[in-house]
Amino acid sequence: MFARLQREWDRDSHRRSLVAQAHGWQLVDHDLTSLDDVLEAVGLGVGVSPAADARLLRLVHLAADDTLAARVVLQRVLPNLAAVANRHAPTIRERLPLSEDLAAAAWGVIRTFAPNRRPAAPAQAIAFDARDRVLRSRRCWTVVHVPAHMLDQPVDCDRLPVEPLLELADVLSDALAGGLSADDARFVRLSVTASVAEMASELGITERMVRYRRATVAARVRAALGECIDEVEVAA
Repeated sequence: MFARLQREWDRDSHRRSLVAQAHGWQLVDHDLTSLDDVLEAVGLGVGVSPAADARLLRLVHLAADDTLAARVVLQRVLPNLAAVANRHAPTIRERLPLSEDLAAAAWGVIRTFAPNRRPAAPAQAIAFDARDRVLRSRRCWTVVHVPAHMLDQPVDCDRLPVEPLLELADVLSDALAGGLSADDARFVRLSVTASVAEMASELGITERMVRYRRATVAARVRAALGECIDEVEVAA
């Protein structure tokens, strides 16, 4: 996962339109030649400093409404996430899925970072928040295969070898009551019946953006419910 993100970064970091957008953030007082200049300004590869952390925190706050800013922050914290993955997954086989979970969780952390938070080391704070989300979710998520035609039917809890699982409709109803937007709820409904490619075509966005939005919406659902969410996996 981290290698794929790095390849995407290498491919896009010199795109003129993205560099021009980043220049508008005014994080540095010189012209940008690539997005790598922004990474350097927020401390990647040059060592942590109060000035770099201040710029990173400013970028994190922009990321709530700016997808490119969020992507830059994610790239900045990849080394921190890799360190977490190495620490908690001793083998490559375990590390790969954990890396994917950490990247998705970090995206959600970045897009929903509280404006009043001012940690002394924002890159570490984001990585730690992502780690906590992943470890917490791995303890409390249950995978249950539900045929698509039964999504609107109550779950027979007596037949499940796990704690009772709320059906998808009830989960979304509770999340909507907790502040989830109707648009996010529609995205969740679509995500359980369509592939990433199908969702990209339906929504008119790239597959990468579908994955990013999926992580963000999942974080919003968790926040709206304020509790662990059981994962409903739709059978093909």
